[in-house]
Amino acid sequence: MLLPRIIPRLSIMDNRLVKSLRYGEHVYVGDPINVVRIFNSKVVDELVLVDISAGRTGRLVSCELVQRMAHECWVPFAVGGGIRSLSDAKQIIAAGAEKLVINTGAVRRPDLVREIADAFGNQAVLVSLDVRRGKDSLP
Repeated sequence: MLLPRIIPRLSIMDNRLVKSLRYGEHVYVGDPINVVRIFNSKVVDELVLVDISAGRTGRLVSCELVQRMAHECWVPFAVGGGIRSLSDAKQIIAAGAEKLVINTGAVRRPDLVREIADAFGNQAVLVSLDVRRGKDSLP
């Protein structure tokens, strides 16, 4: 029997941990490094860190934050936010991430997913989609 895996997703804006309800207003909930320490003690299987403002602002997630997280995190972790090129991916991997989360970059350049998979392996790239229900959405 397969056991469920616990993989929390941490949303970051301006290097601060935030939460929202249905993509609404974001509320500050703490320092991401402190939360990583808490999850270390809770024995989660993996962590996912996504800078939700990086894609909209055209910048890459903070490599310094990724390095700090890599220093504290005891479990594999994936990082996303503003990754639009293989060069961006290399910076995030060099900072200590084990996997990459691609969202806007995958929509704008679908070949990016293959480039990253060829460079780091299929296991190192995840595609994330933000889905909203609306009048044109499927049931």
